[in-house]
Amino acid sequence: MACLPPRRTRWCPSSARTSSTRTVSAARFRTELSSLPFSRLIVFTLLLLLPFVNPQLVVRRIQRDESSISQNFGDGVDDGLYSTTTDPNQGREEVDPGSVDAKTISRLIHKFKSAASSSSSASQFKSSTPSSLPPPPIILIPGLASSQLHSWSSPPSCPSLRLFTLVWLHLPTMAKIFSTSSSTQAKCWMSSMKLQMDESDPPDFKVRPGTGLEAVSRLSPESFLASGLLGGSNTLYASLIFWLADSLNYDESSLFGLGFDWRLSSKRMQERDDTFQTLFSTINDKVKKARRPGVVVAHSLGNRLFQSWLRWVEHEFYKEVVAENAAPDSAAEEWSTWFSSFIWEEGSVNPTEEVITEWKIEGKRRFQLWLDTHISTYVGLSAPILGAVNPIRAVISGESMGLPVSERDSRDMELTFGSTSTALPISTSELADWEGLKGAIGGGWAGQEGQFSTLRKIVEHRMDWDNHFPLVAVTEADEKNFKAGNLHLEGENDGVLAELSPLACSSGEAFKTFGDLFPETADPLLQKEKQLRSSFYQDWRFNIFDEIFERPEIRHVILAYGTNLPTEIGYTYAREAGRGKDDLPEVREVIWEEAGGEIVVEEEGMESTFLKMGGKKRREAMDVVVEERLGHAGDGTIPYLSLAWGHTWLLDFARKGWADENNKSGIQAITRTQKLAGSGSWKFKGEEHDTCVKIIDGGDQCLDDVLPHPHLTQYHPKMDKWSVSGISTETNKKWTTTVLEADGVEHKETPRNFDILNAVFAEVLQFADEEFD
Repeated sequence: MACLPPRRTRWCPSSARTSSTRTVSAARFRTELSSLPFSRLIVFTLLLLLPFVNPQLVVRRIQRDESSISQNFGDGVDDGLYSTTTDPNQGREEVDPGSVDAKTISRLIHKFKSAASSSSSASQFKSSTPSSLPPPPIILIPGLASSQLHSWSSPPSCPSLRLFTLVWLHLPTMAKIFSTSSSTQAKCWMSSMKLQMDESDPPDFKVRPGTGLEAVSRLSPESFLASGLLGGSNTLYASLIFWLADSLNYDESSLFGLGFDWRLSSKRMQERDDTFQTLFSTINDKVKKARRPGVVVAHSLGNRLFQSWLRWVEHEFYKEVVAENAAPDSAAEEWSTWFSSFIWEEGSVNPTEEVITEWKIEGKRRFQLWLDTHISTYVGLSAPILGAVNPIRAVISGESMGLPVSERDSRDMELTFGSTSTALPISTSELADWEGLKGAIGGGWAGQEGQFSTLRKIVEHRMDWDNHFPLVAVTEADEKNFKAGNLHLEGENDGVLAELSPLACSSGEAFKTFGDLFPETADPLLQKEKQLRSSFYQDWRFNIFDEIFERPEIRHVILAYGTNLPTEIGYTYAREAGRGKDDLPEVREVIWEEAGGEIVVEEEGMESTFLKMGGKKRREAMDVVVEERLGHAGDGTIPYLSLAWGHTWLLDFARKGWADENNKSGIQAITRTQKLAGSGSWKFKGEEHDTCVKIIDGGDQCLDDVLPHPHLTQYHPKMDKWSVSGISTETNKKWTTTVLEADGVEHKETPRNFDILNAVFAEVLQFADEEFD
C-alpha cells in the first residue's frame, strides 16, 4: 500500500513512518505558514513536503546510493560470464536455497530470459521441450491505498468529478481541489471517497477500481508533482514490474496486477466487483497459458486479502461437490456461511452429518489439488500476519493520510471503509496453537537460542500484543487543567476507565467501549461494530478473525520484511470532563517499539512548555525485561510481532510430521544464514563474508555494480534468512519456507529494494528451475 506522506506519524499501512521525534509545533507552523501571502497551491505543496524533513530518513537516504545505473540484468549476460559449478546448458544446478547467491540468480535470469524470448505467444504451445517453457506467471496483489480508483459518475453538483476521473490519486487534480478558494471541490472529493456504513455507494457517487498493471504500478501519472511529493510511494509495484520486464521478458501475458477497491472489506469486494472470482479466473488462465504453476506476490494488506481469498476458493470447491451430489439447482442452496445450513427444495435429500463430512473432505482434496497445480510459490512482502494497531487509531480518532483535511473529515471517511477492519490485531493468546508449536520444536534449542531468538521468545513467552501493556487504554483527564492521568508516563493506574485487549479490538468490543465512553450523535462507532460483524463474522468465507493466518498449503512460501524502524504498538486515550458531544477522542500517549526491541512511551497531543524538556514531547523507556523483548522493531508501519509471526511457519513441516532430506525435524531442520550490507553472498554464522563477488575476467568490477536495476532502490541492508524444507508424505515433493528480515528497510520500500528482490527471486527462480526437470 502506498499513500501520501502523513502530516503526523500515524497510520498509513504502507507509508513508513520512521521517526518518533515529532514535534507539537509542526501543526502551529503549518497554521502560520498558511497565513503568508503565497498562493494556496504553494502552501499545499509545502504541507505535503514537510513530512520529508525527518533527520532519521535524511541520514538513512544519504547513506544509500540512489545513482541511476543504466546497465540492467539483461545487458551483456552470456553463458560464460559468471562462474557456476555446472554448465547452464546442461540443466539446473543443485543449490541449497539457504545459500543462493548473486552468481546463481544471474545464471537463472539468463536461462529464463532466453526461454521467455524463444516462447512467443504463437509458438509456446507447439514445443513440448522443458527448456522452452516461459518463466512462471506472476500475480501482484497490492495493499491498502495502493491501486487506483476512478469515478464512474458525474454528479451535477460536482463538476470536478467526471466519468473516469482518477479519484485516487491524481496529484494535479488534488492540488487544484485543495487549493481552491471554495471548499466545494474538496467536499465533492470526500463525498466520492466515502461509503455508506453497509459499504455501498453514497447517493450520486460511484467509484470503482482501476484494472490491469497500470492500476497497481503507480498511483498518480508521472509528473514533477507526483515524483516530488509521492516519491517511491507512487511507484510501489512499478519498480518490480520494470525489473521483471527488463530482466525476464515479462509482459501482460505473464504478469497480472489485481486492482481492487481497497476501501471495501473482502466480502463486499466479491459481492460488488467479483474481485475474488477475477483473481481465481486469472490464475487459471495464466497457468494454462504458461503450462506451469504461478507465483503470487502480495504486499502489506494484500496478504490479508490473499488469506481471505484462499478460504473463499476452498469454499467454492466445497460448493462444487455439494452441487454435484445433492443440489443441482443452485436456488436450492443458501451460501451465507462456510458449511452453512442448506435450504433444500421440497423432496430433496437432507444430508446427514456423515455425508456432509465426506463432502468437506472431497472439497478439501480438490482445493489442495488446484493449489498444487496453480500456485507454486507465495511471496508475502511486509505481511501483517497478526494485523496492526494503527487502524484502531484511524477509526477512533482519525488519520489524514497526509491530505490537507481535518482529522474529523478523515475519520468520518475511514469509518465507512470496511478495509479499516481487515488489519485489526489478532489475539495469539486466544487463537495460537501453543502446544503444537512447542511440540514442533523437537529436542529443544540445543544451544541455538541465539540463532532462533525470535522464535524461541514467541513460543516460550507466548507473545501477544498486550504482554507488557494494554493494547489500547482509556484514562480520565484532570478536569482543572485537562492533563491526562497518563497511564505509563505517570507510572500510575489512577483513573483508568478501560484496558482493551487484542481480542477486544478484533471482535468489535473496543468500538462499543469507545462508543459508551465518548458518546456521539448517531453512534458512529456502534455502526462500525455492526459493519464489522456483517462484513466478517457473519460469513465464514471472509472471517479472518477466527484463526491465525497459518502457513498456506503452497509448496514454497517466502516472507520478507524490514525491521528496526520506530513503529507504533499501542495507545492511551484520555476522556476530558469538558468534552463536547461530538469531540473526537484524543490520543495522549503513543507506545513505540524501537531498534533492539526497546519500548518507549511518548506524550502526544499536548502543548509544549519549557518544563517539558524545552518544548519537546516527553519520551520515556518502559520497564520491560530485555529477555522478554523480541529484540527488534517493526518496519515503521507493521509491528515486529505481526511480521515475525512468520517464524512460526518454519515449524509447519514438523507439525505435519515431515522431515527434511536428512531426516531432521523441528528447529534442527532450520538453517540461518546472513548477508552483511554490501556483501556478495549468504554465509552461515562464523563464516567470513565476501565484500564483493567478482565477475570473471571483470577485473575489480563486482556483481553489485552490474545487477542493480535503475528502477530499484540501492540501499544495501544487512539481512538474515531462515530456511527450512520438508518432503511431503503425500506427494513426495519438496516444500520450503523462508523468512527474510532486512534491517532498516521501510514498509513501502520492500517491493523496491534491490537486495530484497534479489534474495526473494533467487529462490523463486531456483524453484521454477527445478520444475524444468
